[in-house]
Amino acid sequence: MPDRPADTTTFAAVRAVDDAGNAGALSPVVSVVFPDIAAPAAPEAVSVFTGVERGTLRLRFRAPGDDAFEGTPARYEVRYGEAAFAPFTAGTPYAGALTVAPGGTAADLILRGLPDERPIFVALRAVDNADTAGAASAPVSARTPDVPPARIADLRAASAGPTAID
Repeated sequence: MPDRPADTTTFAAVRAVDDAGNAGALSPVVSVVFPDIAAPAAPEAVSVFTGVERGTLRLRFRAPGDDAFEGTPARYEVRYGEAAFAPFTAGTPYAGALTVAPGGTAADLILRGLPDERPIFVALRAVDNADTAGAASAPVSARTPDVPPARIADLRAASAGPTAID
């Protein structure tokens, strides 16, 4: 049978023909579902940048598809940590919502709720509709934004001298 797209049903029946050209009866029709066996590709050109808001990083990469770089994956899995990690599952799972991009396109994600004021290592992988995970990217790192101190709201001066304020 020729190649068929994954997760499609194909129906087939056969008929035997002898050397004299006599055809037998048609067999019963059978159906076959071709499973999705192609995993997503690993994300490429992965880079991470300091975010503009507290506890954020901006993650950019070439999006993998459902099958290698074709199609759109079902979801991304992102892991992070305060040190480089391997294997992928050793990182802390990122729980925020992520929007998937079609395979082969530039993807840009904002990761929120990360620890403040420290280097964060991030890796990701795509998972297809058959729940097959692709290879993970290597961890990349950036520092989450610094957080300025809180505004002093109760500053008072009791008295002032020539060189000091009490």
